[in-house]
Amino acid sequence: PHNTHVHHTKALIMAFFRPTEPWTMCSSYEASERITFKELSPFECTQSTYKEHPRDRIPDPMKCIKKYRRSAAGGGVQPQYKEDGKEWKRSLDDLEISVDYLLTIYANQQSDGMQEKMSLVKTVNFVDDRLRAIQVDLTTLLGNMGDLDAESLNLVRRIQVRLVRYNLLTQHLLSSLGADKFEWKFATTALTTAISSFFATYHGHNTDTGETSNLDEVMCYAALLHIAMTLKNNEVALPQTSSTGQGCGLATDGGDGMSAILGLYRKHVQKTTHSFNNGSFPKYEWALKVGGATETGDLFTALKLLAPKPGDLEEIDDEGRWKICSRCCIAQAVPLIRIGLMRRYNKSFGKGEQVKDDNLADLLFLPSPGAAVKFCEGIGLPSVSSTDGGRIDRIVMKAAPISIDGENIGQMTNPGRDMDEFVFGKQNWLLFNPPNPKIRDPFEGMSSLQRAMTKMKVQEDPNEIDIEDDEPEDHVEISRKDENGVLILPLGILCNLIG
Repeated sequence: PHNTHVHHTKALIMAFFRPTEPWTMCSSYEASERITFKELSPFECTQSTYKEHPRDRIPDPMKCIKKYRRSAAGGGVQPQYKEDGKEWKRSLDDLEISVDYLLTIYANQQSDGMQEKMSLVKTVNFVDDRLRAIQVDLTTLLGNMGDLDAESLNLVRRIQVRLVRYNLLTQHLLSSLGADKFEWKFATTALTTAISSFFATYHGHNTDTGETSNLDEVMCYAALLHIAMTLKNNEVALPQTSSTGQGCGLATDGGDGMSAILGLYRKHVQKTTHSFNNGSFPKYEWALKVGGATETGDLFTALKLLAPKPGDLEEIDDEGRWKICSRCCIAQAVPLIRIGLMRRYNKSFGKGEQVKDDNLADLLFLPSPGAAVKFCEGIGLPSVSSTDGGRIDRIVMKAAPISIDGENIGQMTNPGRDMDEFVFGKQNWLLFNPPNPKIRDPFEGMSSLQRAMTKMKVQEDPNEIDIEDDEPEDHVEISRKDENGVLILPLGILCNLIG
């Protein structure tokens, strides 16, 4: 079956990407200053000091990354200087390197040289802070560069679309955590910034050149996020805030209604360029179909469009990545669609008619008959058994109105990681502890020096060294749970989902 092994062993080595020059991602001046204020993260310290007290940590010039600083009142961010007195700034290439490095830390939950993995929350808190600094530097740099050429524009867009995917995936992976464990407001701001910064590259620049696939993808995500928010706002049976503090979707410009998603095309395509032809945006058009179905009340079609195919083990290629990220956009609003469907079914079926649990599972796109019974009971519908003393396997229609008590509100407003199967499909790598996993160290049998040389060689020319597994079927990628109980996807899957 697909996805039961380590997809690319080469990705395991590349996941420990490091820049080739010291002080590329942070100035030595800032690093020295942060030593004084005890602000060095374990992720950016030397291998021998990352476990020490902050006052005793030593920055690694290949791992240290510029920290986000608020602008001083009226004075902006203070400039930094190199040892030779010249001002230190990150170029566009340096910013790309910084993003690559941060996303590999995210996928590993550790930096090179660390012996243990951090929790996902601690990793994300570090990565998000450094990405905020990158967004500030990108905005400043692009403002100073004037009209960009197509190559530079596409590089910026590739950076931003990866950050959009990162934020969507992270919000889903942490969706079961409350505001006491994770700063949801910062997460929402980071996603909004990545999307708006991506769209900004299509305004004020030469937009008649460059690709359209990333624009299509991000317009799709923006549309789905708006659909999720609209569904939440229109559901009267539930409070507007979730039990965790996580938001549901994001509003796009143009109003609160479903028609606002049409404005994405007018604003970012029609007003900026005339070079795109009809049919150039299949992902965005698919999102419009989802929006149209929800707006007209055809909720079954909306779920059918969104749900993974039964038993489908999707490869994490471009298409699979887009589908999973799309479902991350709207996963927390899926219970609202199902509530709307059950309202309709509760009115359409005969009074007292009993509907089988497996039929409801199919109608609601739930993974099992038991899940269908649990959902219907959670929204106040009575359930019965078809046989005396047997299991509950029927839902009674028109016997009670839809009503959600306090015990079930949390699950309906924030289903969290219970949506994993809807988002990812039935994937073997979602297993936490499969029997007899066989995971091979790609550096097995190498000395420390050989490991270091292999990493450097692959970084210089990934195509020159072939370290693919000869028997991939023997190597299983599995997820792990961190100290907060968060199920973290395997390294190769995380890398492929971000792109």
